[in-house]
Amino acid sequence: MLRLANFVALLFFCILAEGQAWTKVSPFPGGERDDGVAFSIGEYGYAGTGRDLGFSYTNDFYEYHSPSDQWMEVSPLPAEGRQYCGRFTISDTGYVVCGFGQSGYLNELWAYHPETDNWTQKASFPGQPRSSPIAFSIAGKAYVGTGRNGDEYFEDFWEYDPVQDEWAQLNDFPGGRRFEAIGMSLGSFGYTGLGRLQDESFANDWWQFNPASGEWTRKANFTGETRYYSVEFVLGGKGFVAAGQDQNLYYLNRVYEYSSFDDGWRETSPLPSAPLKGAFAFSIESSAFVGTGITSDDLRLSEMYRFDLPLLVSNLKVYPNPAVDRVVFTWEGESPEKVEIFDGQGRLINSSILKNQINFQQSLISFPSGGYVANFTWKDGKTLSKTFIKVN
Repeated sequence: MLRLANFVALLFFCILAEGQAWTKVSPFPGGERDDGVAFSIGEYGYAGTGRDLGFSYTNDFYEYHSPSDQWMEVSPLPAEGRQYCGRFTISDTGYVVCGFGQSGYLNELWAYHPETDNWTQKASFPGQPRSSPIAFSIAGKAYVGTGRNGDEYFEDFWEYDPVQDEWAQLNDFPGGRRFEAIGMSLGSFGYTGLGRLQDESFANDWWQFNPASGEWTRKANFTGETRYYSVEFVLGGKGFVAAGQDQNLYYLNRVYEYSSFDDGWRETSPLPSAPLKGAFAFSIESSAFVGTGITSDDLRLSEMYRFDLPLLVSNLKVYPNPAVDRVVFTWEGESPEKVEIFDGQGRLINSSILKNQINFQQSLISFPSGGYVANFTWKDGKTLSKTFIKVN
């Protein structure tokens, strides 16, 4: 009976591990803050600025290495501390634009170069200084617009060419004046929506921008709570919107996924933290990282979470089951990197490294009769498990 109980407990643990989308990782080392900014370059994430526990505007910056789950301080932004900035990445350079600091609303554009760990000031954003603009990049150019300056909200929209270090004004964003909207690029198109409008109502609209024509197209409305101060990230060709504050001023931790292929929204796993607003996010390969922010109790945070996409694998099967002398495991999709076999007591019986395989065979000749769990691990630590029984 004890052996069976242990086997059931081990199986339950494996099922939990398979379904988990969020994992807590090393906290942001700059301390608790909200409304900072983040971007990614290659396999590194970069984050900084925002307002800290002492209500000071910050300009420090940190580099995050995903494989080691470690942070390292890098050169600070060589300008006054600020919050509510826009950000984008072009090639191997990260950019921070606009924001709000001690001197008021800003229109500066700064470029960070990780290979030399230094910042370069670029041509200032030519629109009015502002906070909370949308910003994204497509095919080597950046697009920035909307935001606010005091009681004035904006709908203007601009293109930045980093080669010429020049700005060009485009057609206004057709959704109306707003701030704390979200913007992202998916493939060769930009997308933006949500935020708070000039009349203080909240928007749930969603628009596609075509940089080739400069035209905007209305897409499917956001299906979650209307919100602002949310955070967005792109992963696996899909867009995600997380957290924020809704029109009733409630703080949120729900997360929604947008697919441009079918122009549809669906709710996915919520952020496993207290509801919050003012977080930052960045994506590295098949994972996104979301952290910091402020809760409804005015508690600023430094915690960080990693969000992983579901495995690109299906139909993990085992046969024969029960088995006498061997079992065979098959799957469709990506090959796992490792398989571990545990007995009913949770003891590791065998471990094998897999390389681009479409199946795995395990000899059971030396295995005592009983129940076993085969735990397969894919890249980034994702796991799937199958149980089998050895009989004489």
